[in-house]
Amino acid sequence: MSKKVVRWEKWADPFAQEVPKKEPDDVEDDRDYKDSYEKAEREQKATLNRYTGPVLVGPMGVIPITENNSPSKIYNFWMLHTNFNISSPVLKKLKELPGVETLDVFTRYRARIGIGKVFNDTKVRNRITKALCQEPKKEKEKEEVKKVAPKLDNLDILKRQMSQKYKFWAIVIQQNNEIKLVGGDTQEFVQNKVSETEYVKIHKSWE
Repeated sequence: MSKKVVRWEKWADPFAQEVPKKEPDDVEDDRDYKDSYEKAEREQKATLNRYTGPVLVGPMGVIPITENNSPSKIYNFWMLHTNFNISSPVLKKLKELPGVETLDVFTRYRARIGIGKVFNDTKVRNRITKALCQEPKKEKEKEEVKKVAPKLDNLDILKRQMSQKYKFWAIVIQQNNEIKLVGGDTQEFVQNKVSETEYVKIHKSWE
């Protein structure tokens, strides 16, 4: 399996070059309108009459895109490119990460992520890269250790040594007083190894 790779690219606002800047004559004299609602309504109508730039059409009607409501001004958008599928588990992981404000999937390898403006976007992107590219950790299991038995007088010392080295362990006493030491990170792993051995007595860490 190829190594997971993530690339970042600053989102380019397609309307950035088309958004008209507010001209000085767009500003109405406050003295002409005592009622703020009336003023806002007249300003909106005047703007729509003069406006020739890009617009958004939605449930609220036709909304002109200006320098104040341009998407690149409102959101901190970044394009996320991957060499692996942006699947449901990946989406779930992204939505749970701090700093991810919006998430729009464009293709199986591309998504647009909006980063909250109170977050450091570099740290958020690094956090996303680390979360998506790290390989799942396999449960580490230490291999069993087999030794010719020390004297049984040293059993207590042997228990202490095993406890320091392994989370779970077993001291298996076989015939002829041979001792087999088994250690690992899970009780199940140790039990499975012990079950493969014939013994006359056993000492276990979980007893």
